[in-house]
Amino acid sequence: MRVLSDKCFRFQTGAGLGKSTGVSACNLSEMAERIKTVDVKALEFRVPRGDIERWVRGVLGDDELA
Repeated sequence: MRVLSDKCFRFQTGAGLGKSTGVSACNLSEMAERIKTVDVKALEFRVPRGDIERWVRGVLGDDELA
């Protein structure tokens, strides 16, 4: 399932302007690919905050995967 562009997960290295990596994922397949190639700083920022799980649950509606 691909979501609309405004619901895509956006990788960023911190909060605020200038922290976007320009990389996004709009479905699980894209998420799996982007995680392999995105700047590790984006994962260091997003993973501890639970942002990926929150996106999977809230946007994709998959509680079990989240």
